[in-house]
Amino acid sequence: MKSIFLYDLDYEGIIQVNGVDRNTLSYFSWIDDISYIDQNVHIFEGSLFDNIVLKEKGDNDTVQLLIEQLDLMDLFKKCGCDINSPLLNNSNTLSGGERQKIALARALYSNRKTLILDESTSAIDSTSSNKILEYILSQKDLTVLLIAHKIGENLLNKFDEVIYID
Repeated sequence: MKSIFLYDLDYEGIIQVNGVDRNTLSYFSWIDDISYIDQNVHIFEGSLFDNIVLKEKGDNDTVQLLIEQLDLMDLFKKCGCDINSPLLNNSNTLSGGERQKIALARALYSNRKTLILDESTSAIDSTSSNKILEYILSQKDLTVLLIAHKIGENLLNKFDEVIYID
């Protein structure tokens, strides 16, 4: 899926997002509006705050909101740390679900127009995953492409279109 959206490939047909044909956009304007998250997440050296904002000037209120909405508060209880504590050794102490939540927070913080979620909640428990997806789908002006093996029935009606592939 990543290759269809992120690389400059020849293809037949039309790929549109919000009614705009991908071929009418330059490669860089196309990828600058997309956040792609798969199940293999990289955590950078630094704090949770640093991992969410990356090189941007960080907005504490936005980061705090994302931490709450993406169920990352449990991370603080588990490690006895705070938002500015360093995550050690590329996050070997973080679970796969915690890593995915951080990547989702990072993508939402970047405020891009399109979010491609490719099994990006696969390591998160179903209750938390549903809550996170509810929050993501409630964001106005955000196009979400979700690739998943499992999704709660309550979320299906929140999508404009659902395509099943066997």
